[in-house]
Amino acid sequence: MCNGYVAGYDFKAKGASLFEVGANVHYLFKIGEKINVYPLAGIGYANIKGVVTKSEPEGRTREADNDDEEIGSSSMNKFYYNLGAGAEYAITDRFNIGVEVKWQGIKWFNRLPISIGVSYKF
Repeated sequence: MCNGYVAGYDFKAKGASLFEVGANVHYLFKIGEKINVYPLAGIGYANIKGVVTKSEPEGRTREADNDDEEIGSSSMNKFYYNLGAGAEYAITDRFNIGVEVKWQGIKWFNRLPISIGVSYKF
């Protein structure tokens, strides 16, 4: 669950959805016969939808998240940046497997996605 603060209300991503579109640039460094590593940087756009609840007074703690009074739902559109690194290993001349870690900086909703993938060269 992600939490944030929006105009006097708590924004809880309880039952939330996230839609994003992004583009990254990579520069491959060949460090072995079948291994490449790369830094990456990029930008993107995200639409985040979640539940808006009333704020708690400062210093007060909640017993459980279920105690929050829901006011409605909210949608936010944010631009973000990516910084990270990845590596790929060539299984054959056409198939690669890889792993990628990148920091996504979105206002009050930063995250660190880790991706594992397979690619095919045409």
